[in-house]
Amino acid sequence: MKQIRRRALCMILAILVAAPWHPGMVRAASGNMVMTVRAADMDPSRENYFSYTAYAGKSWTNNADESYIDLGESDDRAQECYYEVHFKGSGISLYAVKAPAHGKVKVTVDGKNEQTVDLYSSERTSPQEVYTLQDLPEEEHVLKAVTLPEKSGSKIVNQVHSARITYKPVEGEPDLGGAACDTNWQYTSDRYEDIAGRNDSAAKLYAWKNDKATGELALYTKNCSLKNVRVTASPLKSQTDTIGEEHVKTVFIKSTKAYSGGYVDGVNLGGVFPATDTNRSDSADILYQHGGSVDMDYNSVQPVWVEFDIPKDARAGTYTGTVTATADGIKKPLTFTYTVVVQDMELPDAESFKDTFDIELWQYPYTYAEYYDGAVFGRAL
Repeated sequence: MKQIRRRALCMILAILVAAPWHPGMVRAASGNMVMTVRAADMDPSRENYFSYTAYAGKSWTNNADESYIDLGESDDRAQECYYEVHFKGSGISLYAVKAPAHGKVKVTVDGKNEQTVDLYSSERTSPQEVYTLQDLPEEEHVLKAVTLPEKSGSKIVNQVHSARITYKPVEGEPDLGGAACDTNWQYTSDRYEDIAGRNDSAAKLYAWKNDKATGELALYTKNCSLKNVRVTASPLKSQTDTIGEEHVKTVFIKSTKAYSGGYVDGVNLGGVFPATDTNRSDSADILYQHGGSVDMDYNSVQPVWVEFDIPKDARAGTYTGTVTATADGIKKPLTFTYTVVVQDMELPDAESFKDTFDIELWQYPYTYAEYYDGAVFGRAL
């Protein structure tokens, strides 16, 4: 049921927040690339990552969407608490949230280009650019953001959301990676650092007869761009029976920009409204191309929806099949093995639900409010 709802939500989201395809990793007009590094990316084995330092007794809080340290109303040792962004490229832009309790930060790159950034705002904002430095030598650098004891607001808080790294790509040999993934998560190019390196090549699914089982692949390019990326499927076979490849569908998923704000108990958690470039984020939710091929940009992610349509007359049992991904220049295609357990139960035909069927209409109030210039959870428009 969760998978059916997700497919329905994909279709509705595509209609309500339709926008041009907007990958998280983009090519700048100069030919450079821009990569987003999240505050939670702390793996030092990667080329770009965050690190955090605090004196004994104090610590940073690291969440999926932000990292911060709260030093209270005063702290003479505030400058011992800082974060660094280790990056390789020619430029960096820093994004943070401004709020009534946030303080001041001294930012430098390689110990130079010092700037004091005030993270105070009378109202909490969405993540916004607070520091940028471009035209650096194309090499390794370190941005350092030191918490200052001075403040404009009520507390001394240093906070960061992400950094955007500008770099010049070095095109390598055609190379494609990928993994069989959980359908409950998003796989977008702005999460490249997290997704690249995954290599789970098998998945197990369950379905009834006259039912569908769904999976997802996250394909990614490795220091290259690729032409004509293609995904094909084999038949599903058990020890005695076969479900033909015509019952296996692979669909490329497109990303769009969706409002990433949210309200809990009337409190805006995601930033200001209406939606802007800074409070929209990539959402890989549009099922847009069955079969054929797509091109992939340098170090980008392409999710693929995999659907197994189990016939009504299929025998119960355990079936195995493969899904293969390749592209121009790839010497060894990727092969993913799917095991589908068909249970000895049959899902009734849709026609049998005509008198009892209950549909859930997923609404997206932010888009309606933005279009009609109304309140998000106000009176019906």
